[in-house]
Amino acid sequence: MPATVRLGKISDSYLRYIGPLGEQIQAHLGENRTTHVASVCMDPDQPMVPGRSVVKFFHLSDKGWLNEYAAWTMAQILGVRVPPKAALLVGSRSDITDGHGPELKQATKHVSTPLVLWCTSAMEPHRNIQTALGRSWESSVLKTEAGRRIAAMDGWLGNCDRIASNLLWWASESGALMAIDHEKAAFNQDWTLKTPEHLDEPSADGTPARVRTHLIDHIQHARKSNDKKTRQAASGMANAISALSKHHPDAWKAFREDLAVAAGNNFGPAARDRLLSFLDYRVTEDSINRRLGLVI
Repeated sequence: MPATVRLGKISDSYLRYIGPLGEQIQAHLGENRTTHVASVCMDPDQPMVPGRSVVKFFHLSDKGWLNEYAAWTMAQILGVRVPPKAALLVGSRSDITDGHGPELKQATKHVSTPLVLWCTSAMEPHRNIQTALGRSWESSVLKTEAGRRIAAMDGWLGNCDRIASNLLWWASESGALMAIDHEKAAFNQDWTLKTPEHLDEPSADGTPARVRTHLIDHIQHARKSNDKKTRQAASGMANAISALSKHHPDAWKAFREDLAVAAGNNFGPAARDRLLSFLDYRVTEDSINRRLGLVI
């Protein structure tokens, strides 16, 4: 059975602030400035056993925490490697004390609404993918099935933030790829307020896609190369990702109802329906092929 996200209270489960994110894993582009390391109880089977965790703050009304929860859970079902444990901790400003560290103290300084902490296992030792594989890391990643699984999942969720700092090379697992940071799913469009657009699809009049997820964008550029072997390799990768994506409908069925409940309870029925509609369409064969450029 896939792992599940532990639900808990900040007052019960956040035990001790450890420190800021290490420089070797600090995301310099688009980072969430509240991210830090703490001792947190994350295991549903052992709710009082703490573990070293990367913690990120959200307002309860912020779509980011639900994006993180949805992507982490779907990764478990799809066989994409992510940090093995995760927790959503809820609370209020009054739950945050000096013992929770400067990141949370600053973030909650003027907060009057409920807040959520997204917590995942701190994976050490590791390096971000560009440090491990160099500037051309995308090609190396896409040559592996693990990398293509990540590309397929990012394409479905519309995760536009798979920059080098959001893909880890986990040394403890002999160079295993690990995906982190999914708060910008749906191309960072606010599905709580409006219906998100499928920005990676060409329009009916032939206008090119406005934006693509990072690894698929790399493939599309390679398909335009002057080198025949590069073009052939890119086309093979696109077809391989399409084949992996054909398994997404069954995986989506396994999680759709739980996501509907979480989105509806926290953001209301209209927002829930907008998010589900976005994901329902993107799991179809037509959408998969359009974003991969396989439509004739």
